[in-house]
Amino acid sequence: MTPSTHKTSNPVTATSTPDLHTPTVALVDSDVFQAGTYGPVQISVVIVDGIITDISMAQQPDSNSHSRDLTRIVFPNLISNVVESQANGLTISGVTGASYDFVAFKQALQDVLTKAGL
Repeated sequence: MTPSTHKTSNPVTATSTPDLHTPTVALVDSDVFQAGTYGPVQISVVIVDGIITDISMAQQPDSNSHSRDLTRIVFPNLISNVVESQANGLTISGVTGASYDFVAFKQALQDVLTKAGL
C-alpha cells in the first residue's frame, strides 16, 4: 500500500487594511525679532498634522552674561509651555524679568503659525 498524497489548502482569511495616514510634517523658521537691545530671537518649529511637536532656538539673545543666563531658563520654559498647552488652546503668559524675550518669542511663534496657515 502506498501512502496517498493529500494537498491541503490553507484557508485565506480576509483582514481589513488599517487606514494608513501619512502625517503632514513641516519645519517652519520664523523671521528674526529683536528682544529689545538684548539680541535677536528666531525659532524653528516642527509641526505634525497641525500640532507643534518641537521648537528649537535658531537665535537667542546673548549680548551679556545676564541675558545668556536668563535665556537658558526662559526659552526652555516657554517652549515647554507651548508644546504642552496645545490640548487646552495655545495660550502662553508673560515671563517676569524677561519681557523683551517673551515679546520677541511670541512674535516669532505668531510668525511661524501664520506661515504654516494655523
